[in-house]
Amino acid sequence: MKKVWLLVGMLCFQSYAVEILNVGIRVNLEYSDLDTHCRLSQVLEHYRFSAELENETVITAQLKKQSPSGHSIAYKFSESELRQIEVRKDKGLTWLKKLPAASDLIAILFKTGEGFGRDSCVPPQEVATFYPNSFEYDFGIEEVGYLLPTLIHSDEVTFRGQNVKNQNYQIRLSLTQDRR
Repeated sequence: MKKVWLLVGMLCFQSYAVEILNVGIRVNLEYSDLDTHCRLSQVLEHYRFSAELENETVITAQLKKQSPSGHSIAYKFSESELRQIEVRKDKGLTWLKKLPAASDLIAILFKTGEGFGRDSCVPPQEVATFYPNSFEYDFGIEEVGYLLPTLIHSDEVTFRGQNVKNQNYQIRLSLTQDRR
């Protein structure tokens, strides 16, 4: 009987070692082709990034889309992507350091503006190709100095390609992490 209680105790202790990281992700997107130019402002929090962490290692993670009608899971990270996500912890604060974006996630980010109304920006034609087809967003902060900012901006990447009508386009895309 003691062995059973010891096993139960170990399992309970193990479940308490998991930490939850839950931050907002704002998308800053600018679309251009010969006929259209639009910009999606990062004023709104478009997604929530949720992850289970164990010793700063991401066990599971997902993006949930924020919309007026509620939340829906937009993207669940694969095992290989989980290994590439970097999280930092310093002075009791936890934040997202690096976020990989494979082609499936990039395609979702391109359509972030869907459902956000008139001031939104969505490519007018379906994107057929884009380069680069993957990218790693780096939020840049390695450690907490005097203060960790509430909004942490990633680097920006420019995607180029063609839409389904064989028109060339360009999309500039960066992310902002909202720790509120």
